[in-house]
Amino acid sequence: IPFILATALGEGAALAVVLALAYNMASELAYGLFALALLARAAAWIAYIARVAPKLSGAPQAAITAVTPQLLWIGTFLALALAALAAALPRHFALPLALASAAAAILSGWHAKRTIVTRASLNQGFALPKLPTRGAR
Repeated sequence: IPFILATALGEGAALAVVLALAYNMASELAYGLFALALLARAAAWIAYIARVAPKLSGAPQAAITAVTPQLLWIGTFLALALAALAAALPRHFALPLALASAAAAILSGWHAKRTIVTRASLNQGFALPKLPTRGAR
């Protein structure tokens, strides 16, 4: 749950930075909150991996370890570097960099959540003990 909440905050902060630039209301506060949200997401992911990885084996463990570098390097460090560069440049140069930063942060978060749900879940399905039949009581 902390990772999902931190990811939601990071995605919202990315959108806030892009919208602030698009409407010519860019502020250091938006960039700071974006950076804080991305660092919180990275910390939540590391804590999640430390808690869950020992319980996993096989394909789920491989899926989690495969998504970790993408989330940390592309979704956190690259996004932070692009956001820092966007904060230092004029608006017409900053907007494409902020869009790239937001896209890296959002897409890596979506990829990590998709991996958790589809490829790395501990429950790979469920079985109904009794199948319902139509018209029977």
